[in-house]
Amino acid sequence: MQVAPAPPRPRADPFGATPGKLSATLFGNLGLFTESAASVATRPGVSAEFHLGYGVTPELSLVGIGELGFVLQDTGQLVPITLAAAARAEHVGPVKLLGGAGFTLAPYLGAPASAPASSFAGLALLAEAVYPMPGTPLALKGRISLHPLSNVTLIVFTAGGGVAF
Repeated sequence: MQVAPAPPRPRADPFGATPGKLSATLFGNLGLFTESAASVATRPGVSAEFHLGYGVTPELSLVGIGELGFVLQDTGQLVPITLAAAARAEHVGPVKLLGGAGFTLAPYLGAPASAPASSFAGLALLAEAVYPMPGTPLALKGRISLHPLSNVTLIVFTAGGGVAF
């Protein structure tokens, strides 16, 4: 008599909220950074982002976010650095939705004398959707964030990809 092999265990979602467990993801993003100071301008930029999640329930994770951006300016480079905390809903259709708030510090490297400041600081509000690619540790994501900083406001639209580890 042959014994049937046990069915394979389902692979844990590397982006998921396993209660009491940590998850980590690294994202790379391309985006448009709209800044409103003396005038409004939209500039291209890139960012790298790290998420560290903690599963509270199978449906909810708390996430710490660190992001480093580089925005091309006419005379230098704006470097927004954001630290935020967020809540992530794990099962909203095929995506995970995240919303949070934090703090942004944005030094302006190579700022001309006419710039309102050589660095900006303030609040960060963000919302994003993450689509984990089934059966892989890879994901796609899109984000909108608002950064009302001292002397300038940034509205950022980014899209990117990431890997969970």
